[in-house]
Amino acid sequence: MSSGRVNASELVAALINQKDDFVSGILHAQDEIDGSLTLLILTSKGEIIAARDKVGRLPVVIGKKADGYCVCMESFACIKLGFTPCYNLGPGEIVKITADGCEQLAVPGDKMRVCAFMWTYYGYPNSNYEGINVEVMRCRNGEIMAREEQNAGTMPDVDYIAGVPDSGLPHAIGYAN
Repeated sequence: MSSGRVNASELVAALINQKDDFVSGILHAQDEIDGSLTLLILTSKGEIIAARDKVGRLPVVIGKKADGYCVCMESFACIKLGFTPCYNLGPGEIVKITADGCEQLAVPGDKMRVCAFMWTYYGYPNSNYEGINVEVMRCRNGEIMAREEQNAGTMPDVDYIAGVPDSGLPHAIGYAN
């Protein structure tokens, strides 16, 4: 870019364009990039190519309703848009989505390393990742923290009262329980 910085979208496009087709190009880009690459491509034919990163850090959810399909990163987004979540892409899986359906272009890998930060902090409370609800996971995390403190003998003798923002509330409930 004129600022001297690298435009990440252009870099990914350049890597994809080094191969003869989208699937080969996406797989090539994912191999070359040190990190995670989940992406959506809108083709000139009005198709959407969706690719989940190689180890499944970020979710890709396909939603369906009578007149078509959507693709989202949060299951709750599908519901909010009037779609029913119907399919979660596996790690490294690539699909083509049209108004008529979803076609698998690359099979999922077997290595899954979901970003736990989604369940812990930034995931929308009504969302599910890999079939596990965000609020349920946060409550479980709180229970685990309390159990670990009990086992270590470090459970505080005093109850604390404090405002707990957003994602901390279910952690606190799980801890208290």
